[in-house]
Amino acid sequence: MKTRNISLPFLTFIPMNLPPLRELAHGLVHLFYPRLCEGCAKPLLAAEDVLCISCDMKMPETGYHNIAGNETEIRFSGRVPFSHATSFAYFTADGLLQHLLHGLKYQDKKEIGGFLGKRFGESLKQADWVSSVDMIIPVPLHKAKLASRGYNQSMLIAESMGKVLGIPANDRVLTRVRDTETQTHKTRIERVNNM
Repeated sequence: MKTRNISLPFLTFIPMNLPPLRELAHGLVHLFYPRLCEGCAKPLLAAEDVLCISCDMKMPETGYHNIAGNETEIRFSGRVPFSHATSFAYFTADGLLQHLLHGLKYQDKKEIGGFLGKRFGESLKQADWVSSVDMIIPVPLHKAKLASRGYNQSMLIAESMGKVLGIPANDRVLTRVRDTETQTHKTRIERVNNM
């Protein structure tokens, strides 16, 4: 008995309920290079960004934007003229915020700047005084530090805040003329004197 090879044309069936190609590619990339939570290093879900929901809930926000005479206003009082002052979150040594800021500043994790700016902007939407703000001005970096880092972390935060609040961010209003030394290991008073 003789056997014959029969060639059939190659047929491809594509189910209609497949996700778009972009989602498939994103899924494959995530499989081999998972996005990890910056707080606990667990894999992030598709809807999570920078922090998992659990770590996001631990962000030590101050809520100062809703409190007249808050601690930030008290600290600025008599030093510079202002109408409102606020701080987004409490900073503690080895805390979540410190970890995020170090990742942003020293590990080139620019997405953290966008995340923090968005979160701060969403919080500020609740404050009635925010509608009187004309511009968001980030703290400038000295040109030498900007050249070595490649970006100003304050501008990344400001731009993201601005998108949420509909307020422009401008990093050309202030200029840092002194190349101050790093403030990483300084006390609060040493930081003020260094500036």
